[in-house]
Amino acid sequence: MKKAVLKNPESYSANNVSGRTKNIKYKNTTLKGSWELLVAKWLDNNNIKWTNIIKGIPYIWNEK
Repeated sequence: MKKAVLKNPESYSANNVSGRTKNIKYKNTTLKGSWELLVAKWLDNNNIKWTNIIKGIPYIWNEK
């Protein structure tokens, strides 16, 4: 793994938090890979509103 990181540092940087996928622009949104593009197109074709913005969910764990 160390050799792979040294050979391709851009693939393993902090900016690439979703793994080794290609970013794809679609309707003013950046999607992470061809699978997200496929789902986004399916949702559009079925008139389903969608977003790929991830928001945190508040929760309590061990009373904190």
